[in-house]
Amino acid sequence: MGLADVVAILGAIFFILLIFMPFIPGGPSLMLLFLGLLPLALLVVLIVKIWELSSEVRSIKEELKALRDEREGTKDGE
Repeated sequence: MGLADVVAILGAIFFILLIFMPFIPGGPSLMLLFLGLLPLALLVVLIVKIWELSSEVRSIKEELKALRDEREGTKDGE
C-alpha cells in the first residue's frame, strides 16, 4: 500500500468522523483521540517506507557492484 493510499484512508476516516461526530456519544473526545494519533500513524508509515527504500537501494548497489566486478573480470580475461 502506497503512502498516498494511507493518507487517503486517514483523510476519509477524518471526514467520516467529522460528519458523524455530533451523533456519536463522546464524539468530540473521539475526534481529539484521532487527531492525536494521526501524526503518529503518518510517522510510522513514513518510517516503514524509508526502511523499504533503503533496502531497495542496498540491493541495487549490490547488483551494480556485481555488474562492475563482472565487467572488470571480462576485461582482465581478454
